[in-house]
Order: sequence, then C-alpha cells, then structure tokens
Amino acid sequence: DALPISIKLPGSKSISNRMLLLAALAGAHLGQHAVMLLVVSAMLVGLGVVDDRFDLPANVRLMGHLTAAVLLVYGTGFRVADLGDLVGLGTLSLGKLALPFTVVACIALINAFNMLDGMDGLAGGVGATAFGGLAVLASMHGIPGALQLCICMVGALSAFLLLNVPISYNRSLRTFM
Repeated sequence: DALPISIKLPGSKSISNRMLLLAALAGAHLGQHAVMLLVVSAMLVGLGVVDDRFDLPANVRLMGHLTAAVLLVYGTGFRVADLGDLVGLGTLSLGKLALPFTVVACIALINAFNMLDGMDGLAGGVGATAFGGLAVLASMHGIPGALQLCICMVGALSAFLLLNVPISYNRSLRTFM
C-alpha cells in the first residue's frame, strides 16, 4: 500500500551524484577547469540543500553565490573580456572591469536559475539546453574536460526530466530540484 503522504526527495543531490558518477565513468583526465567546475557545483548544491533545510536568509545565500562566482572566475581564468559590438561602434572592451563584470554575471545567472526552482520541468529543461550549448562551445574550443562534464550534466538532467514526467507509474519516484 502507498502512503497517503507525499515525500519530496531533493533532486539536486541526485542530479549532482549522477553527474559525478557519469564523469567518473567517462574516465577522462578532467583538468583544472573541469575540477573547479565540479568544486563550485558541489558548493552550490550544498548551499541549496542547507537552504532547503534551514531556509537561509538572502544575504547568506548571496554570500555563498559570491564565493562560488569568485572561485569559478579565479579558479578557471574564464572571464568576459568584452561585450562585442553592441551598438555598432566597435567592440566594447571591459578592460579592468572584466573580472568584476564576470563575477556579477555569474551571480546573476545563479540567481536567475534559482528563480526557476519551483518549476522543475522548466529548470531541468533550461539546464539541459544550457549544458548542451556549453558542450558545443567546449567542443569547438577544444576543452575536453568541460565537454565531458557538460555531456554528463545533460545526461543527469535528462534522467531527472524522464523521472518527473507526470505519468501514473512514476508518481512515487518524482523529485524536486
């Protein structure tokens, strides 16, 4: 007999565990960038789990996001160096503002994705699409560790999405992100 109550399982932990397992099974030499992506991802998952449990204040979450963004930017060396030709007057270079701009952009992306948290199908679909696009970029620019991690995330998110399709046989398996 099924229990008359619904127990929500934290999907973020299961997704991150699937990603780590898939990355380990892929067996590639990940490199510094991919390892830093894993460290920052684990940190954000941990922050999310603690927030779900204790309902952290916004300033604590923001400090966690800031720490993750700084680690990511400084740990990988990735930065937004310019904004391209936004207004037809030539490339708009950020110069010394490249690092702080990249950190702020990372924080904005983390928070934008968090706004999708209540809609798991949307968050999972957007995440899978984003990681699919990042996989293409990693492939084009010859970053094999990031490529493998992106492919692993697409796989983990696809499994999450398949288990959360609202059909009768998986009602007890559904999780939240």
